[in-house]
Amino acid sequence: MRQSRRVAFLILAFTAILAMPAMAEVSLPSIIGSNMVLQRSSEVPIWGWANPGEEVKVEFLGQSPTAKADDNGRWMVHIDTSKTEDFGPHTMTVSSSNSIELGNILLGEVWLCSGQSNMEWPVNRVDNAEGEILAADYPSIRLFSADHVIASAPQSDVTGEWVECSSKTIEAFSAVGYFFGRALHANLKVPIGLVKSAWGGTPSEAWTSQEMVKAEPDFDPIVERWQGEFDKYPETLNEFRQELADYETEAAAREA
Repeated sequence: MRQSRRVAFLILAFTAILAMPAMAEVSLPSIIGSNMVLQRSSEVPIWGWANPGEEVKVEFLGQSPTAKADDNGRWMVHIDTSKTEDFGPHTMTVSSSNSIELGNILLGEVWLCSGQSNMEWPVNRVDNAEGEILAADYPSIRLFSADHVIASAPQSDVTGEWVECSSKTIEAFSAVGYFFGRALHANLKVPIGLVKSAWGGTPSEAWTSQEMVKAEPDFDPIVERWQGEFDKYPETLNEFRQELADYETEAAAREA
């Protein structure tokens, strides 16, 4: 009897925990993280998510701006990086119901490396790739690579992380981006942040918002074709799953 009561109590307690509302801790997009480079001499936005109505404080460069998360849990503050000539490294603390500390942050020049295969072409496939990779020891050059993700609407975050440029991190990075960033670093004598978001073979409309495409009549055929394919996706997915199941059944029968 005691054992039954104990089990019943544990089940009740576990159910109560599951029923409790989930509290959203303050969080940041992956582009804002340790090892990042922030644009010097500018008003830099720092943003993220928290519980709606929750106040968030960002401490950086002696500044402590605060913001209140909106109804969707989004918040944003701005940091004035023109108030210092110290490139870093610096630390940043983002706090609310929880606290996030970011380290090894530099101030410098930040560039977006975007495009098709010419921009995506990696360092490990250029002439003298081995020598270039071995010589890629630039801790003041920071790299961020956004993973390939297909989506029908703009995304609030990407998958990736900031890393220092070295022979261990440069191999798969954009060769054009790296050589450009290295030249900037040598000439400007400041830290360089390179953000790669490139995908070979992608057309321009894949990088354009739906609102912009739909506002241009010349794009109507593209919009109609895309919408048709999008509407058919559930049916196409089911067909694929059925064909895969049939194939697996036939393969199992042949092996039996």
